[in-house]
Amino acid sequence: MSENKIDLLAIKNAELTALKKEVDKLKAEVKSQGVGSYEGNEYRAIVEERVSQKLDPEKTLEVVKKLNAKWLLKEVVNEEALEDSIATGEIDGAEFADCVIEKKTMAVKFVKVKK
Repeated sequence: MSENKIDLLAIKNAELTALKKEVDKLKAEVKSQGVGSYEGNEYRAIVEERVSQKLDPEKTLEVVKKLNAKWLLKEVVNEEALEDSIATGEIDGAEFADCVIEKKTMAVKFVKVKK
């Protein structure tokens, strides 16, 4: 690879890093306004709450042991087998309700404003 490409890559990487910091700061400002739609001259920013969930491994392991569902165990709970067992009715999914870890994040998306 030529030196010019390396230099160009280093320069572009520094520019990208600076730009990412600026974008992250601006996004944080928009997100701090809360859920809603915000108009600019050409774009609309829509801030929405997103929720993701995953099982708490320790709590899930406790429930699996309580139910004596040994086929779900590996070194940790086999989540794929657990999902299958819940789907087929072998295991009651409600037993794992307290094992779910919920994560909320704010997102900004942009939509071109129609004139």
